[in-house]
Amino acid sequence: MKRLIATICGCCALTLSYAQDSIRFKVLVETENYKDIIAAATKPDTLSAPALYYLGLAYHMASQDSMALIALDKSIEKAPRDVRPYQLKGTMLNYADRFQEAIQMFEKALACDINAQSYEGIGIANYYLKKYPQALEAFTKASQLPGAGSRASIMIGQVYSVQHENEKALAIFYNLKESLNKDDENYKTALYNIIDLENEEGRGNEVVPIVDELLAMDSTDYEAITRLIQIHYHNKDYAKGDLLKAKLYAAQRDGRFTGNRYMNDRFCFDKFKWTDREVEVYERYEHGKSSNIYNKVIFVILNGNEVDMTIQTEYSPISIELGGQPYILCGNKGNTHFNYAIGFDDTSKYEDLKAAVLKILDRKKNAVAEMTPAQ
Repeated sequence: MKRLIATICGCCALTLSYAQDSIRFKVLVETENYKDIIAAATKPDTLSAPALYYLGLAYHMASQDSMALIALDKSIEKAPRDVRPYQLKGTMLNYADRFQEAIQMFEKALACDINAQSYEGIGIANYYLKKYPQALEAFTKASQLPGAGSRASIMIGQVYSVQHENEKALAIFYNLKESLNKDDENYKTALYNIIDLENEEGRGNEVVPIVDELLAMDSTDYEAITRLIQIHYHNKDYAKGDLLKAKLYAAQRDGRFTGNRYMNDRFCFDKFKWTDREVEVYERYEHGKSSNIYNKVIFVILNGNEVDMTIQTEYSPISIELGGQPYILCGNKGNTHFNYAIGFDDTSKYEDLKAAVLKILDRKKNAVAEMTPAQ
């Protein structure tokens, strides 16, 4: 029998029986041989509904989403009660920011079977649509179903967090810290959220043991190091913070962030509130003489999740030529660039820089020049 199946597969992949095609594709999916599935599917109309689902998954994993959607629609047409193609299509639509369409797919999946994954998909779509009550309802339903993982609970905490209901969010994340196995992929996510929220509430010292736990789990957890720097800077213990900054510079120099483009360019070393806005402060690794302008320290002023403006120290070769300091305090709001004509160098105190930024935000210091590109 095995020789017969091998001979049939070798001669003509899609002369398989209606049941056998899905079995073969399932095996190929389990071994991540997605290209083999695509190569075998020369006559997709002859495939069974489950095989079409696997073909859609293969196309998706091969970044051919337009073909994936065609295969999934064919699968749904042949087996409208199969929950899987609805779920995969909904997930793909979420990735494509087509959230309303995604919700429709997950609702169709729920009509076939009540399950946590579909409720999570609806929750994610509503979360990005900023329909937070609907997102919270969906994530809560997902978390209460048998077989639910930790992601739904993580997202419940995220919904509370984005609505600035920090104590509710912290209750969720502390509960996850106690209930999750440390091998769970969301255990660290819960810890990071606790650290960030406690920092936001001015209770950074309380979470130093949690940062220590992260570093005990992985001494090269550079995200954890940035959190510890933020705690030191909040406490104005700049010397300790700067020692940890040096570790990040060394890691960047040694190429340890090559898989993380964001961390390879900058890191967040301070966060604070200004009126009703959150301010995140980043430092870029670029330093020293250059023939080009570059940003060094960047204050990002957030309005909710949106960037309202940035104020940054800009390296200025012209200023150096004129005998001035290398960094000039500038800003960006929309397409407009501001020059505040305040100079700094690498020995300048962070407190002085922060005080200058706060004067700008409080409108006690105006720009000496501004420029908006011609439309």
